[in-house]
Amino acid sequence: MSKYGKYVKYFLLIAFVGMSGCAELNELRNLNRRQAVTIRDQSEEIARLNQQYSSVSDKLRATEEEMNKPQKACKFYW
Repeated sequence: MSKYGKYVKYFLLIAFVGMSGCAELNELRNLNRRQAVTIRDQSEEIARLNQQYSSVSDKLRATEEEMNKPQKACKFYW
């Protein structure tokens, strides 16, 4: 009887370890999904900020060009 009891204990131990391992895998999958969502949100925000930056940069260049035009015109008179 003790021979079978030993195998039952091992079986229960393996079953417990296997089930807790599955629970940990599910938790890791959930955390991985959350991280993927966070990364996707951050990527979208970075793309939006880059677009805003390029828009402001283009406006700044246009303003600089407008400011430099009168200077060029004045140089021709002198």
